[in-house]
Amino acid sequence: CRSKCAPVLSEEAAEVLRNHYVGIRETHRTQKRLSTKNGGAGSSVPITIRQLEAIIRISESLAKMQLCYEATSDHVAEAIRLFKVSTLNAASTGALPGDLSSLGPDQVREVQAVEEQIKRRVPIGSTVPQKKIMDEFISLQGYSQFAVR
Repeated sequence: CRSKCAPVLSEEAAEVLRNHYVGIRETHRTQKRLSTKNGGAGSSVPITIRQLEAIIRISESLAKMQLCYEATSDHVAEAIRLFKVSTLNAASTGALPGDLSSLGPDQVREVQAVEEQIKRRVPIGSTVPQKKIMDEFISLQGYSQFAVR
């Protein structure tokens, strides 16, 4: 299995994953209904098919690391835990990577300006110490610490 290991989900693991996916969607649907009843706006879908596929790939990768031919429910449980910690927590706090929707227009412009400067100055494939960039952009160029981070 070491050189050509390509684990697939076991039936039990697929069932665990299916139940989790349906459970998240149902919970979200219920919360959305309650939110709209109370005058709030409904939010986006909490888990997409793409994310479900990512959980499957993580499960299979975990099985591959253990040289297993089959991804078990334990692998799926760990993949779900990783998903919840990374994605759902970020979504619930509004801290999704690359999401600038919670920023004001001035902050968005500043973040984009810093990003453009970094793209121009740091060649693809090279490395520059983060501290050096932070110091230069904050002290010398006057960007805010928020925008540089």
